[in-house]
Amino acid sequence: MTGKHRANFLDYVPSRRVEYSQEAGDRLMLLVPKFGTGRLGRWWSSIIGRRSTLKIHLDEMGSRTWVTIDGRRTVGQIAQIVGRQGEDTGKEMYERCSRFMRTLSNAGAIHLDPPVDP
Repeated sequence: MTGKHRANFLDYVPSRRVEYSQEAGDRLMLLVPKFGTGRLGRWWSSIIGRRSTLKIHLDEMGSRTWVTIDGRRTVGQIAQIVGRQGEDTGKEMYERCSRFMRTLSNAGAIHLDPPVDP
């Protein structure tokens, strides 16, 4: 055995990287820079102009999940909280929340910090 321990995705801690705005009702819209938040991306965005932001419209559950992301809670804890709010605490909620977090991470909307070993 190599002794390498693979971390459980539910133990990762997401933190927000983009701005958002309130839409109708409780729904939110994420404002994701098209060219990233790095130095080169910011420069290129200034050349292109104001249409350099992607608008991601979240559904009710996505909006509840986004509001729960605070940089301290794990993906598993967020899934429990959002599941209780929506009356769904089963295995499907963990899977749905994990897929959503991966999608947000791939879009650059959140950063996932690996769990800290005790």
